[in-house]
Amino acid sequence: MNLQIPTYNKTETKIRIGDLVALMCVVQYEKIINENTVFYDCSDPIHKNLKADIIFNKVINVSTKILENTEKIDCNNLWVVAPHLLSKYGNKILPKLNLQDNLYSGTTLPQDDFIVLSTLLSPEYNFQRRMEIDFINNLIKSLELSFKHIYVITDQPKKIIQKTAKIINTSSLYDIIYLISKAKIFIGGDTGFTHFAAIARVPNIISIYGENYFYPEFVKTGKFKNIPFNCMPLVDDETTNHFSFILEHNELSPKQIVDIIEISKKQLNSNEINSLDIIEQYILLENKKNSANLLKDYLKSNPTSAKAWRLLATTYYKDHKELVQNAFAKSIELDPKNINTYLDLAKFYYYWTDYNDSTNTLLAILDIEPNNADSYLWLSYNQLKLNNMDNRFECAKQAYELNQKNPLIIDNLGRIVKELGDYQTAQELFKEAIKYNATYAPSYFHLAQTQLALDNYEDGLGNYEWRYFITSSQRMRTLPYPMPRYKGENLSEKSIFIHHEQGFGDTIQFTRYVSILLATCKKIKILVQPSLKKLLEENFNNITFIDKVEDSYDCNYHASLLSLPSLLKIYTPADEISLKVKLKKLKQIKKGKLNVGIVWQGSKGHINDHNRSISTDALHKLNSLKNIQLYSLQKDATKKDLNNISKNIIDLVRKSKDFYNTAQLIQELDLVISVDTSVAHLAASLGKPTWILLPHIPDWRWGLKNTNTPWYKSVTLFRKKQAQPWEEIINMIYDKLKSSTIS
Repeated sequence: MNLQIPTYNKTETKIRIGDLVALMCVVQYEKIINENTVFYDCSDPIHKNLKADIIFNKVINVSTKILENTEKIDCNNLWVVAPHLLSKYGNKILPKLNLQDNLYSGTTLPQDDFIVLSTLLSPEYNFQRRMEIDFINNLIKSLELSFKHIYVITDQPKKIIQKTAKIINTSSLYDIIYLISKAKIFIGGDTGFTHFAAIARVPNIISIYGENYFYPEFVKTGKFKNIPFNCMPLVDDETTNHFSFILEHNELSPKQIVDIIEISKKQLNSNEINSLDIIEQYILLENKKNSANLLKDYLKSNPTSAKAWRLLATTYYKDHKELVQNAFAKSIELDPKNINTYLDLAKFYYYWTDYNDSTNTLLAILDIEPNNADSYLWLSYNQLKLNNMDNRFECAKQAYELNQKNPLIIDNLGRIVKELGDYQTAQELFKEAIKYNATYAPSYFHLAQTQLALDNYEDGLGNYEWRYFITSSQRMRTLPYPMPRYKGENLSEKSIFIHHEQGFGDTIQFTRYVSILLATCKKIKILVQPSLKKLLEENFNNITFIDKVEDSYDCNYHASLLSLPSLLKIYTPADEISLKVKLKKLKQIKKGKLNVGIVWQGSKGHINDHNRSISTDALHKLNSLKNIQLYSLQKDATKKDLNNISKNIIDLVRKSKDFYNTAQLIQELDLVISVDTSVAHLAASLGKPTWILLPHIPDWRWGLKNTNTPWYKSVTLFRKKQAQPWEEIINMIYDKLKSSTIS
């Protein structure tokens, strides 16, 4: 009998290459078991890219037209039918690929065995399969320590932070499948490439699946009741070893990663696995328990191993200071000229804020190796903490002169140059760092801040997205939301979940973009900080404000609030939204005086708070102005702080519950004077005259020159110069207040 497969390009079903593997199993069943001939149209773009007519030429007969006297193969439920047929009839119905060397046009492959890793960052459906970028980079980092040849399949290469792993940069599906077929080991998730690795008979497949790797909706609907949906690759057990791991909360346990390394080493016929290599894997993954237990056993039989003592110190880096110092001392005693041990010791002292000891250790390295660039880099870090700014710059320059290809060294010098006010040179240094490591996220982020400060919003906003990949900054990392990240798709019939990021002021400032998005979107849900919810909810009536992330799971996409300008391609500050609150008459307001609210300190956890905050002593001069009444809008102000400014100052926010209450208080004032903090954004959004006091290196949003800002019409900026004391800025404020003029 002749059978025909319905052509994908004439149905609403989008072809998926993984489904093609299951389909070919069904075709093999019809051909071998039922002795039917199967015709298939391979003329659509994906089939052509895959060269399906060639690689499956032993399975199907190619036909580009609908044939008479043929029955259609049922292509529904492929992933229920194919595993069932394979379990019943065995590997003889598993198709074999016909791959030809002369059709391969990709990168030259190594003579040695190699690994292929297939990522899955943005699945279009079944989001339990998705791999977080931090997990992928962590896995690659682990593999790089042990293997020479690693190829990575990804559609988002800029997110991969890698040193030796090779990104497969091709649009040819045939070339990707060919490369997979030549691998000794394939590592991948629930993707079509994993299934192709199976029918290519890759000798070893390591499958990584989400913890819910059956489709729950099928069971709910009853469509496939009692029949599990099998995502596992349909492997030929005679040719392929298949190992599977479950990805829990987008993490593999440290033991699982070590198991993957051990499996891979055995399959690649590597040298016998060294215990210290495994211990280093555990340390890399911060699994202190396993690394400590292994080291304890190792040191019993190898008490003179300097490396083992160094690893012991690294294991307890953050917990047992005395133990770590003794372990480092033992390691140095056994190997007194090991630069890496001294450098780790210097970093240990730096972590414990022992900056003088860290500095002395780095100087000891320079006694052994005078031109050690890493030592000068860490000396520069220490000088910042010791407030020796001239020495910091000189050490950074020396590190750069010794190694002009290290992105950390270049980036460090760029940040210092920027702090000295030379934004153009800093910009070039950040670009130079990126040239030597195209995935070094900190330099993209620092470049973005520099470009934005220079009013280059188009380039700056694009590079600002790299903030997500700075692993040391937890607040900038996206949570594992079940829906895909929004990338600019049409939202006319879709819903989107917007989540806050960074500080309260950022949320107030960037909520204006949600109103713009609303014009093209069917539905928006937004999660903001609880203390902002009432204020924003009453000012944005057409947006659903939610209390917890779980309430967003019915949305089609998610996006960070601070990513909206880039996503919407708005390269100038959008018009501000005027917030409104119900008026609340205050008994404390003094009639006949200029009522001025003041804020002198931002969040103490902010990286630049030591530069942007002002001592209360500097504000005391304002107390002598008889025509004004001062009100504290400083959250958690102490009695000492208030008395330092004025004994007559009135604390307005001591009992304020949230930003709505604070907004009501601000509405009753004539003027707000604030350092760069959330209250400044709040006052400006209310349209209240607001004077913002900026440090000599301001946040990018305020630019570098003007006394006004396109972000808020009611704001006046007072800019401090580098060596200028805050008292001089307060004198300017004093003179302006003395005339009782607000502009």
